[in-house]
Amino acid sequence: MQFLLVEYVMTPNDIMGIVLGVLGAIAIILLAVFLIYLIKTMKKISKIVDDVSEPVTEVVDALPGLIDPVQTLVDGMSESVPAILDDVSHLTGEVSGAVDSVKGFIQNRGRRSSARQSDNMSTQAAKVAGFVAGIIAAIRQSKAKKKKKKK
Repeated sequence: MQFLLVEYVMTPNDIMGIVLGVLGAIAIILLAVFLIYLIKTMKKISKIVDDVSEPVTEVVDALPGLIDPVQTLVDGMSESVPAILDDVSHLTGEVSGAVDSVKGFIQNRGRRSSARQSDNMSTQAAKVAGFVAGIIAAIRQSKAKKKKKKK
């Protein structure tokens, strides 16, 4: 009986080929697993999109009906807000004048003698009454302007 003994020496190129082959096979298996999970995820996303598409379509169809009233409201506000701001600034000026008058009245009251106080009080009371009448007139004027704008 004869035995044939063959000696085989592996070169580094042979080792690299084997290692790269094994790594390539592992990479292909992992890629297949990744693609399977990706397909499952895409099916779930597709189902979610199908469930949501009908309500989104309804909302989009309703938007033109909502835009018209909002545009009307914005147009109305663009006309009335400047007028209101003018009335408020006028009224603020009147109130500021009244406050200054009352402040002056209180300061002057402490400084003047009691004989002059009766004259001063009537003058100051007339000024305060004038400012109150001015405030009331400003309020009536602003109401009149609003009625004119509505017509």
